[in-house]
Amino acid sequence: MVHHYYESDAFCWLDTGVDWRQIPPVLDSHTRVQWDSEAWRDVRFRRRLLWLDNAIIDISNVQNPHSQQIDWTLHLQGKALDSEGECAQFSSQGPLVIMKDARCVQLTNSQPRHFATPHNGQALWLYGHAELWQGNAPDNPAVQDLSYLVLRNKEQSSQFICVWDFDHQQPITDMHVTPDSNGMTIQLRRGERTVLVDLCEEYAVLPQLKTSHIPF
Repeated sequence: MVHHYYESDAFCWLDTGVDWRQIPPVLDSHTRVQWDSEAWRDVRFRRRLLWLDNAIIDISNVQNPHSQQIDWTLHLQGKALDSEGECAQFSSQGPLVIMKDARCVQLTNSQPRHFATPHNGQALWLYGHAELWQGNAPDNPAVQDLSYLVLRNKEQSSQFICVWDFDHQQPITDMHVTPDSNGMTIQLRRGERTVLVDLCEEYAVLPQLKTSHIPF
């Protein structure tokens, strides 16, 4: 379901969600049911995307009342440059048993990750309370490997934030996330310039952007 869509010269905003507590729509006879209904039981998922001129802020909220394992996953066509943590087995069953070079570290506060890609590389800034897994596994079709980045936890309420930084001339050097009772503030620092993004939990309220030249 699309809760809100907005587009202007300043930014583009998309707020979507799905609620697996609701009765699903009737499927036609040609539909192949290949999902695990029990795994998704009572889960609520909300995803918000804020597209700025030089970054995308991707915010996912998961309500997980039965404490299922959540794997928030990115696939990247690039080589991880700064994966950290101990080598470990990512999964003991399923297709990702074959993940290679898997490493795990605890994600604390905001952390960057960098990838070598054919076009200038890609920097990500991550926020959430989770294990941060990185490794390599096959693409689809399996003609080459992709870099996998996974945030994993079993919490009943989770929030994951990923900022895709597209400014290679003045990249993000720090990110702070400050939750409050109505939402949160995300601060992105590029040198002496800081962009503050105020986000409200209400569907009808658009993000508010401010720029400061005072370091935080």
